[in-house]
Amino acid sequence: MQSPLDELQNKLNDEIDGKRYSVSWPWPQLDAVQAFLPGTLTMLCARPGRGKSLFCLQFIWAAYVRGDLCASYFLEDGVAYHLRRALAQKSGNRDILDM
Repeated sequence: MQSPLDELQNKLNDEIDGKRYSVSWPWPQLDAVQAFLPGTLTMLCARPGRGKSLFCLQFIWAAYVRGDLCASYFLEDGVAYHLRRALAQKSGNRDILDM
């Protein structure tokens, strides 16, 4: 088992080496929020239909395009549902959601 000082030293070394970093937002006005540090859990909460899933899909796509490794786990519906939403976003055709 690592001592707390050794654990801190390892994390600091990983940050210095660029192995540990906060994924930046694609929207500059949110850059002060470092919600995506490795080992953290970030929750986005709001009432149904407020755009949480679309917001997350947009963020994940931007991070992926930038070259960040990313993954998500959406708790609503299934994979096909979210792939359809991603397709609607990327194609600019919102009618895809009405099929």
